[in-house]
Amino acid sequence: MQGQGVGLDGASFVAIQQWLHDFDAFETMSRTEQDNTIGRRRSDNEELDDAPESSHVKRTAQESFQPEAFVLRRSMPWALHAPGGSKAGLVFVAFGCSLDAFEAQMRRMAGLDDGLVDALFRISRPVTGAYLWCPPMHASQLDLRQLGL
Repeated sequence: MQGQGVGLDGASFVAIQQWLHDFDAFETMSRTEQDNTIGRRRSDNEELDDAPESSHVKRTAQESFQPEAFVLRRSMPWALHAPGGSKAGLVFVAFGCSLDAFEAQMRRMAGLDDGLVDALFRISRPVTGAYLWCPPMHASQLDLRQLGL
């Protein structure tokens, strides 16, 4: 982030979400439904040119926003195997110079702008999350002046 002032220029933000997947629901779908939900072929992970507008890939295409909603996105699978049952999903992390791009993508996924909800919600849901501010660096140290430090 630039042009924000002392102790803010160069800062970034992190959005973290834990998603819980319903693999039983996913497995009951046909292969075509699975592919169209994500917007990629399950067999080779190739993006589908003709994916429906509700597919996750189409709903979150960073270049399709005005302004473009670019964030660095990463995810890691998780699983919990316990006597009462197993759970699994993804921990999703997005890094950006502001939270605006991440929020734009989440609004579109939820259908808040056009009423079209991301098909991913048929088989997955966020269960927890957090937003974090990452202070900038100044003179090779964290710049904590905005915190009065």
